[in-house]
Amino acid sequence: MNLKDLDLVTRTKYTSHYPMMITGSAASGKTRALENMSVEDKKRTVVLNFDVKPVGEGRNDEFHSVYTIAATSEQIDKQIELLNGRGRT
Repeated sequence: MNLKDLDLVTRTKYTSHYPMMITGSAASGKTRALENMSVEDKKRTVVLNFDVKPVGEGRNDEFHSVYTIAATSEQIDKQIELLNGRGRT
């Protein structure tokens, strides 16, 4: 979403919500959806890559950050908790 043409009140409305998570079955287009985002949106997107496959063009500066996570359910829950904690500081 490109917010450059929106006023401050509208920008706040669109950016004050919780992050979204794209989920779906294998080969349903999740990675393609991320790759088709605008450059501006990619710069502010944190990707939790549970599929352990390349996302995007592979440049370090393409997305805000990319975390590749291959772990047990408990380890994944712990990692998400840590990432949530970073957002609050």
